Amino acid sequence: MATENQTNQPDDHLHVAVSHDMSRRRLVMTCVILLLFALGVRLMVWQYNRAAIAPVMSSLTAGYKDDARILARGDLRLFLRGPDPPSNATVLAHPPGYSILMAAVFLIFGESDFALRLFQIFCDAISVVVVFLIGLELTSKRIALIAGALVAFSPQLAYNSLLLLPDSLSVLPILFAIYLLTLARSESRRWLNLATAGAMLGLSCWLRPNGLLLSLFAAALIMFFFERGHRFQSIVPLVGAAVLLIAPMTIRNLIVFDHFIPISLGSGLNLIEGIADYDSAGTLGMQKTDMELLEKEAQLYNRAEYGGSFFNPVGVQRERERVARGLSAIRSQPFWFIGVMIRRSGSMLRLERVPVISGSPLAVTSDFQTTVDNSISAKLLRIPAIILKTLQKLFITAVMLPLALIGLFVLVKEKRTQELAFLIVVPVYFICVQSLLHTEYRYVLAIQYFLLVLVAVSLNSVNREAWQAAHMRKVKAAK
Repeated sequence: MATENQTNQPDDHLHVAVSHDMSRRRLVMTCVILLLFALGVRLMVWQYNRAAIAPVMSSLTAGYKDDARILARGDLRLFLRGPDPPSNATVLAHPPGYSILMAAVFLIFGESDFALRLFQIFCDAISVVVVFLIGLELTSKRIALIAGALVAFSPQLAYNSLLLLPDSLSVLPILFAIYLLTLARSESRRWLNLATAGAMLGLSCWLRPNGLLLSLFAAALIMFFFERGHRFQSIVPLVGAAVLLIAPMTIRNLIVFDHFIPISLGSGLNLIEGIADYDSAGTLGMQKTDMELLEKEAQLYNRAEYGGSFFNPVGVQRERERVARGLSAIRSQPFWFIGVMIRRSGSMLRLERVPVISGSPLAVTSDFQTTVDNSISAKLLRIPAIILKTLQKLFITAVMLPLALIGLFVLVKEKRTQELAFLIVVPVYFICVQSLLHTEYRYVLAIQYFLLVLVAVSLNSVNREAWQAAHMRKVKAAK
């Protein structure tokens, strides 16, 4: 950990990080405070928006639950293979990690959405701490604290942590991986840090497949910023560990379905619907919705049963044909598709519109019906809720994106190339890779954690400039 200048200014230049006088005890206490703070925000968002959150993406959640029930009752063969392999490839619709997690919760707590949401809230609160640690390694203590507070307050991140989906959970291993990469810049335990970082990137793919190639982008950091003579030895444990973690899914797919499928199916589906999103005239013949695509395939192949499922029957073959259709459309309009990728990349930088604190806190009555709690304690709770709601209203694209861009400019201006590269490698990866396909905010949720660190850099710079201006005015007045 680098040292922070002992000056009277509120903060020093970005390349000067935390001081050695920040003892391990102070560091632990800061992390605990941030963790509790993040937990409080998420619990409050849950309390005030419970009715609005419960039905979101419920059909997707039901699919994960069905797989989790199979595993929880001990039918491992059915969980791994599905009911009728290789024709029925529905089991490959998503990675198995989230269903495994659900099954563990079911075995311990029963089918409890409450327990699962608490677990996800806790994991996302840990993400706040990891963002703080990343900021601490790359910038300064003040910036790290601001970044941690921003991630804790973010209504987008709090909201997504409450959805019974793997999206927010998949970000935590990615954050840990980037933190371990920052630690690996020093010689101490480098190999272990790199191998663990790779394992974290592989673990993320058990929850969402979007980070499949992220280890290669992380390897680019090593090529540019690690000393010569040690680069190849450093890349091997990073990429190797990621491959080893992903390999069990790939091997299962090869054995059961006789095709090389790294993680799961769905790229063809996303490719077609992603093209249709921007082909408003419909000239390329792609379909915008799941139902439209199913109906099209039933007609195209004259197989009525195709209209009931994306991956049953002959799921792998149909998915490959979707990829071929999408690529054919791209080849016919390559420059148009480049424009689509640019527009899609811009959409990834926008903040999602989510419910902030609203209405009244909810309570559960003796007959388990949700009601509005109008008790005195509930009314007192509305005071911090009003404060939180006011702060969360600031988390809009028009405010946060310009601040993030200013933060990026500050790092460039101060020639903090290495620090900037570590902060933007994940956003750059998702912008480059996910822009090829249909995307949703939850697919690229990891981008927001790093953008908020750049916002913290910007806010710190503004604060520093304001302090210096005030100091100069005092000096002039004294003369």
